[in-house]
Amino acid sequence: MKSITRMVLSFLVLGFIFFSCGTDENGNVVVIPDLTHILIISNTSSDNDWIINNFPEEMSGFEFESWSFVDSVPTVQQLNQFDAVLLFENGTEGAICDSVGDRMHDYVMSGGNVVLGTFYWQDRTDGDYGEVGWGDFESIDPIIADYGDAYFEDTIGTWIDHPLTRGLDSITCEYGGGYDSLRSGATAVAWWKNGEILMAYNKPSGRIVALTLWPAEPEQNPFYIYNGFYRAWENAMLYAAWGGTRAKETLVVSKSIMKTTGRSFEKNSPQNGGSR
Repeated sequence: MKSITRMVLSFLVLGFIFFSCGTDENGNVVVIPDLTHILIISNTSSDNDWIINNFPEEMSGFEFESWSFVDSVPTVQQLNQFDAVLLFENGTEGAICDSVGDRMHDYVMSGGNVVLGTFYWQDRTDGDYGEVGWGDFESIDPIIADYGDAYFEDTIGTWIDHPLTRGLDSITCEYGGGYDSLRSGATAVAWWKNGEILMAYNKPSGRIVALTLWPAEPEQNPFYIYNGFYRAWENAMLYAAWGGTRAKETLVVSKSIMKTTGRSFEKNSPQNGGSR
């Protein structure tokens, strides 16, 4: 059995709960449910927990759960319980990544949605770290690990008008960029000042959104000013899940009016893949 922490977020805002619609890149209305269910998958449970505890302070309308792929690899059936998966790493995990990647490939090709973040690319077979790679998922991810100036401090340089860049005036981070080859059929919508890709996406069946940002970075340096950081992740998760994002004036609920209830529940361990 595998225990997963579910953070159920309820917001009390004068009887009005969440924005319920957004728009896609063509201006069409996209319905965004009150809660978007995200499964966070990485090799570091503490990073997952940090996201669960801190992202809701900066964005509304998400429910997060955590899975460490060091313990086991979720089945497609388990992944399908979520609107999107957020996949990233802290360090590298070697042989287990190909099992994770094979499962992500099957999930996306069956219509599932994935958001990728740093340090995913260093474990690709072309990520310059000599690892085994992400298996079949390397055939469909939008950014290929053509190793560049990885993990540098930078700010956003240019971007196009797109749901992924909606509401962003700037982005700053300390572990940015590094990978700058766009897969055929993928679309880049934002670039760092040095010209490397910041945001890209494709839709081989389900949607894959790639950000060359590390989602747990503020945990390492909480005093750094992360302009636009959280809005970028909010946009990425919503666009992956629903194909649209909220208007620029997004409601962010303060801690003073947010009630968080934590509870755990049991799920069956995967029957196949990657446990060690």
